[in-house]
Amino acid sequence: MAIVFIPTMFLDLTNGESQIEITGSRVSDIVDALDSKFPGIRARITQDRKLKDDLAVAIDGETCRLGLMEPVPETAQEIHFIAAIAGGI
Repeated sequence: MAIVFIPTMFLDLTNGESQIEITGSRVSDIVDALDSKFPGIRARITQDRKLKDDLAVAIDGETCRLGLMEPVPETAQEIHFIAAIAGGI
């Protein structure tokens, strides 16, 4: 079971809970479990059945390349949803 760290921008949906233990074999399972517990969070994380463009997900410090289809190892400790940071001129 991994600990999902909830970004500040989603804390209104989780009643302020910033760390939640969730199980799932793929990131999509994690999102489904979160949405079951906190309705509406899926809509803030996904769009058109994929991870929103302004979000990334990291498992145990490694940024995932497969988005919602990324496998979550049974040994996973931490999952982070990370807001993209825009920059430039």
